[in-house]
Amino acid sequence: MDKKLLKILNLSKSLKLPEYAHPGDAGLDLMACFDTKSDPTEGGYSEIKVYDTTNTVKTELVYKDRLFAVLPKHRYLIPTGIKISLDEGCQAEVRPRSGNALKKGLTVLNTPGTIDESYRGEVGVILINMSDTPIYITHGEKIAQLVIMPYIVPDIYEVDSEESLGTTLRGDKAYGSSDK
Repeated sequence: MDKKLLKILNLSKSLKLPEYAHPGDAGLDLMACFDTKSDPTEGGYSEIKVYDTTNTVKTELVYKDRLFAVLPKHRYLIPTGIKISLDEGCQAEVRPRSGNALKKGLTVLNTPGTIDESYRGEVGVILINMSDTPIYITHGEKIAQLVIMPYIVPDIYEVDSEESLGTTLRGDKAYGSSDK
């Protein structure tokens, strides 16, 4: 397989580029970035969209030198401070970090979150706190991983009957069909 190119624009004044933690890792570590904007009195900050349990949305200003509370059952669009460009035929998937999910109950809500090759905005991570207590994250903390993958664009055509789809042993048996 030909090696693909990932271009990264770093919007942060203080974070390094995402990297692989270990040789052989599939995912680059994504970090929470709270310094893409500047305030002469407070320093760097970012704007975060928050959706509460009633689906009310608000924007919070989060400063890079402060803890940020991820409240139980709330959804957050956390900025990463990067924009990317993918080669043609590639997509990026935002996935949870297993340690955060297991130990804290902090996970990526729309996993995997797909970033298309045509997207040029800041990469965001939709986090949800599935625990019953607030979870605190800081500027630069690893919150998710980014996996780069090829995708297939098939030729699509309509057929006239179910028989045209072909038959399989499973047929139309649905969810849980392999359980006894």
